[in-house]
Amino acid sequence: MKDGFHVALWETVATLDAYQSMVDLMKRNGIDVRINKEFSLDS
Repeated sequence: MKDGFHVALWETVATLDAYQSMVDLMKRNGIDVRINKEFSLDS
């Protein structure tokens, strides 16, 4: 159980890390990174 939780936690951290890198890259390229309605989770 604990191992599974650790794996899930690290996968989440890795995903957030990748997302943060993507946002930084977009900001550097001058792209507006505000989340608009068609990007929301409850589409």
